[in-house]
Amino acid sequence: MMKTKSPIILVTAVALIVGYFLPWLSTIFTFSAWDFVFGEYARMINMPSKYISIAIPLTAVFIIFCALFNKHNYFLPKIIVFLIPIISLILTLGLSGTKGIAKSMNSASLHTVLNMLGLGFWLTFVAALLLPLLLIKKKR
Repeated sequence: MMKTKSPIILVTAVALIVGYFLPWLSTIFTFSAWDFVFGEYARMINMPSKYISIAIPLTAVFIIFCALFNKHNYFLPKIIVFLIPIISLILTLGLSGTKGIAKSMNSASLHTVLNMLGLGFWLTFVAALLLPLLLIKKKR
């Protein structure tokens, strides 16, 4: 692993953890991904698929551990480890209530929907997209 990418990988992993606990949805009520799984609103969501999102911070902790204490030696192929957060995010959105959200936002514009998504969602989304891109090697 190039030494110049190591701090970027660490910052991206920390962003995944922070984003998971910041608000993902800001409407009448505000909740994070953590709240979605374990919080007050978790009792209203009776879908086992909501637990998929836990892979996001767990993978980030794994990446930080391997970067700091294991010299970037991952027990799995790096591409798999770095793709887990974005795959988890897609599955969480796809399986955990997009039908209900789509019904309630049927008449809402794209602008309104994007404004409803909170800082935590956007931070998680950008960090999860960036992580696999960090594996692309520069041609010299």
